[in-house]
Amino acid sequence: SILSNDHRGETAILRLEDKRWLAASRVERGLDGKLPLLGLELFISEAEGKNWTAKGSLTSNTESGAQHPGHLLRLKDGRVLLTYGMRDIGAIGIRISDDAGKTWQPGEVLLRLIEGDCANSAGRLGDRSFDLGYPSTVQVAAGSLVTAYYHSTPSYHMGVVRWRVPDFN
Repeated sequence: SILSNDHRGETAILRLEDKRWLAASRVERGLDGKLPLLGLELFISEAEGKNWTAKGSLTSNTESGAQHPGHLLRLKDGRVLLTYGMRDIGAIGIRISDDAGKTWQPGEVLLRLIEGDCANSAGRLGDRSFDLGYPSTVQVAAGSLVTAYYHSTPSYHMGVVRWRVPDFN
């Protein structure tokens, strides 16, 4: 089915339970210019993906926000993890939901790849690019997580970080 008629892309989809799905979709300017914000928007389907409802922003949707693309993972303890590129600050970010995507903890920096403010229209900080992201996370048997990502430093580099989910409770 169609997630949205607006200009969206690079959608991460996660099946939670019977008939319920989450999607984190990259918001970009549409060809008609009606979507000036950049970031990830949350969609939920209660009908096995046959129809979708927009539930709002998952990341900083501002002109220079550029917090995308994302990856969704259901953790062994039932929580939902979102990992995403924080291109505006040169980092990989995380958000966690304790209630199947209804509410989310504030965004946290998992890994900073560039020091300093990266928000400029040229897409570069000095001679360093902040082209980064596309994280993908798996949970390993010991309970820790492994997140792979890429970063242009200035040539492309693939990195991996092993970490544990913070306990926000």
